[in-house]
Amino acid sequence: MTAFASPTAGWAFVGAPAVCRLLYTDDGGTTWRTQLAWEGSILGRLAAFSACEAGLALGLTPRADSLNGCPVGNGDYTAVFARTHDGGATWTVTSPPDPIKTFTGLFHYRTPRHLWAVMQPFGYPTTRLVAQTKDGGASWQLARSHADLPPTRIAFSSPADGVAVAGDGLHSDTLYVTGDGGGTWSRTVLPPPPVPSNAVVTLSPVVRAGTPMLLLMRVEPDARQAPAGWTGTYAYLREGQEWSGPHRLPRTHAGPELAVVGADGRFWAASGQDLWVADTLAGPWEHRRVPLPGEHLRTPPWDLRLVPLPSLEVIADIAPFDNGVVWLTTTHGAPVGAVPSGQLYRSEDDGVHWTRLAVESRRLGPKCTRA
Repeated sequence: MTAFASPTAGWAFVGAPAVCRLLYTDDGGTTWRTQLAWEGSILGRLAAFSACEAGLALGLTPRADSLNGCPVGNGDYTAVFARTHDGGATWTVTSPPDPIKTFTGLFHYRTPRHLWAVMQPFGYPTTRLVAQTKDGGASWQLARSHADLPPTRIAFSSPADGVAVAGDGLHSDTLYVTGDGGGTWSRTVLPPPPVPSNAVVTLSPVVRAGTPMLLLMRVEPDARQAPAGWTGTYAYLREGQEWSGPHRLPRTHAGPELAVVGADGRFWAASGQDLWVADTLAGPWEHRRVPLPGEHLRTPPWDLRLVPLPSLEVIADIAPFDNGVVWLTTTHGAPVGAVPSGQLYRSEDDGVHWTRLAVESRRLGPKCTRA
């Protein structure tokens, strides 16, 4: 997992559960420094806001509740937020709202100090509350409930403008929009793509610092249907108070589709091992070749009890910037009980040529402070 906010600087999460490391580079991936080390897991995505600012959520256990050797847990299974304002020279750790055990693990970093978290009260499985902090977690405020359905995703593109996605059965695409920082929410109906009503639909917001918000709608047949021509991902773009779309993203049959808005306003899309760029979501899309290897063996070769299973390396994330710099992260499958792994690539000529980067470090970062 990676997060970049400049052509030369960014963070990478490496390791697996119980051996977690957060690494940082400020020289285009030539060298990396370990800034955080803990035993546990990472929740959600990394968030990078500039070459100096980032945030993430960590999962801790009663027996492993230390970060860089400093106890930061509460002696139970818990989650903490960690943020930096100085490129990782120092990190501040805070907790979700009390009681911590009601935290669902769903959250959104608006800035390193402005977070949104989704809570589920004890005894109310269908009720979700949304809380926010503007001081990095020192204090939290509950926002008004906005839907009868529990939200599955929440994201903000500005202090005032945000979206929440709720789910019901096969459809996780009920959209609510706020323009006053979560004080009030209104149901918004997006123009539907040309798919049958019984399709499985998942709506995901894509928010990156300094770019407009995208909504990606993934549609696929249910378990009783055969694959169809309408299967794929459709994109919606927030333009003022309106949403343009749906725009069908280019796709292959080798992996999931994704899309981001670049720093120059162009759109980048990926599917499997293929990458495209376009001036508008409506296209035309220009293909970029990424020299990814073929299939990996998911089963370690020394385990003779298991049959090696092939796994294709596919594009997992794109971070395009000005001056032709594009970061690209891949992933491929892993054995049962482990986590997927991948590679990091970087282009300096708008995706025409790529360099694979080694992501490794032995230097441990600074101590962390508990806010």
